[in-house]
Amino acid sequence: MHDVLIWGALLGAGLVAGWINTLAGTGSVIAIPALIFWGLPAGIANATLRVAIVVQCATGLIAYRRSGLAIQRSDLRVVLPTLVGAGAGAFAASRLPNAIFEPLLIGTLAVMAVALLWDPRALAPGPDERPRTPHLVGILALIGAGFYGGMLQAGVGLVLLVVLSGLLRYDLVRGNALKLVITLAVNVVTLGVFLAADQVRWAPGAVMAIGNMVGAWLAVRFAVKRGQDQVKKVVVAVVLLSCTWLLVRALRGHAEDGGRQGDHRQGDEQGQHDPHAPMLTR
Repeated sequence: MHDVLIWGALLGAGLVAGWINTLAGTGSVIAIPALIFWGLPAGIANATLRVAIVVQCATGLIAYRRSGLAIQRSDLRVVLPTLVGAGAGAFAASRLPNAIFEPLLIGTLAVMAVALLWDPRALAPGPDERPRTPHLVGILALIGAGFYGGMLQAGVGLVLLVVLSGLLRYDLVRGNALKLVITLAVNVVTLGVFLAADQVRWAPGAVMAIGNMVGAWLAVRFAVKRGQDQVKKVVVAVVLLSCTWLLVRALRGHAEDGGRQGDHRQGDEQGQHDPHAPMLTR
């Protein structure tokens, strides 16, 4: 019974993460802890999640196409700069300490939260606006978004939406479809790397992928039926909730670290007063 509940929790986490990822981003903050709870080390969980993300993106694109929203060939010009940035980001991530990634995620989401609260219309183009051709600033922004995604998977969907809809002025429904194209391309390459390194666990990855597939399908139905205004509300809510949750977790972790250091100091003082007390190492 216990095993059934764990597998069910993994499936449910995949569904929620797939829905959030397809409409906005940061579903990884749900999916990776679920895989760790299942029993995977953090690094293996990060690698295994790529199976679910590939399935989620492919499902979302098929659902968009069946709903009548097809990606045009001219839209694909946004993919190459992002892939270039992703390669550079992955290279940088392999050489940076892990401690930098959570502050980077929190800082990125905090900036986005402030910007969206300041001007919520910035993310949603007007009905008469047409997508802009990515010139120098747009190309650099796409490279930057790819760099972020190559370095840190969590939150990359939101960063891509800011560039695609906020800067290049794709409406949020088409912007989400393009985001899936980019994320699919990046994660196919990344999954190949993780497979070569034998870091993918297929059983939990397949269950998570089933949940992500259902979540992506439901998210596309929501986006196509409700339109840009409702998608914008989801994006703003996801940014604010993710930022708040990550800040609370970071503050809690900082408090726990302070408590452990206090226990060590107290033990050191007791060791100094009691000649028979064991020495504590830090």
